[in-house]
Amino acid sequence: MTIQSEPPYGRFYISVTQAMHGAERTKAELDFLLRQLELAPAASILDVGCNRGRHAIALAATGYRVTGVDTEPEALEVAEAAAAGAGVVVRFIQGDMAQLALADFDAALCIGTSIGFHETDEGDQEQLDAIFRALKPGGRFGLEATWLLGQRYGSGTRRTWERSGDTLVVDEGIFDPLTCRSHHITDYITPEGVHRREERYRVYAPTEMTHMLRAAGFVIDAVYGDYAGHPLALDSYAFIALCRKPGRAASFPPVQCTPSDTSSASDH
Repeated sequence: MTIQSEPPYGRFYISVTQAMHGAERTKAELDFLLRQLELAPAASILDVGCNRGRHAIALAATGYRVTGVDTEPEALEVAEAAAAGAGVVVRFIQGDMAQLALADFDAALCIGTSIGFHETDEGDQEQLDAIFRALKPGGRFGLEATWLLGQRYGSGTRRTWERSGDTLVVDEGIFDPLTCRSHHITDYITPEGVHRREERYRVYAPTEMTHMLRAAGFVIDAVYGDYAGHPLALDSYAFIALCRKPGRAASFPPVQCTPSDTSSASDH
């Protein structure tokens, strides 16, 4: 059977994951983040790693002024068409956030593990630095990152199978404990053939991620393990940090510190 290589986050990926990352999931994620970040109506929001624009378009539909950034041109083509179909205005920019000079945003979101894809840790730090610079003083930032221990690699390799419609998704993740980098090979087996995509990314421990956020200049107000607001734990879905750029006085929710909240463990 012929194997066709696909871009990691291009049209084929989007077509088979739309059902898994649908409107209900998007609403739950945004409801949680917007409730915590307490943004004003019509606030300007930067969506970093926006892919097909599912968060950006939903935010624009509720009145926010949204800019989406992504490196994948196919994803942005899909996003632009979807925004037009929804009748909303979103500014989409193709590029690496670490290399862009954007400014004057009230908030930024980096949802769905859009951190860790640079070839070096320094590149990921530059991405966080650029997000910090893009915010107004007092601006909010919501970050979701892959949670290291939640990956459960065991011997170093993890294989999973799941079905999406008539497509069987077979994923093999190989984790290098020395570099904390993951290499995923995913085969989408369809009646027409096999589509394969590969991705490599860095998996950060919470202590590393909080250090990087603080090195960028952020104050971390809360850390969670999922979008239901549960504390970060060994089996958490993700590492979700709610941060702010110091500046003008702002009304923030109380800091949610838990035994697993590494943001209170050290001063970076």
